Amino acid sequence: EYLLSGPALTNWNELLRIREAVSKVLEEARREKVIGSSLEAALHLIPLNAETTKLLQTYADQLPSVFIVSECRIEAWNGETPISEQVYLS
Repeated sequence: EYLLSGPALTNWNELLRIREAVSKVLEEARREKVIGSSLEAALHLIPLNAETTKLLQTYADQLPSVFIVSECRIEAWNGETPISEQVYLS
């Protein structure tokens, strides 16, 4: 049995919140037949703040398993990506 507390629990709660948003995007891609399954997806995450960037970088090696995708990249936001291509997390 594993117990999480303190910062680890906070981090994983945030990762699961992000996963929920990512899952919605992946499901839409499946419905539109862009992908057949989430494992066909290469996920590009563009965090909009330093705290989320640090969290994602901390768990970078585990993110493909967390999001159930083949690849997960963390990219810097350039301020120019159209809103329609982003999932905003507040």
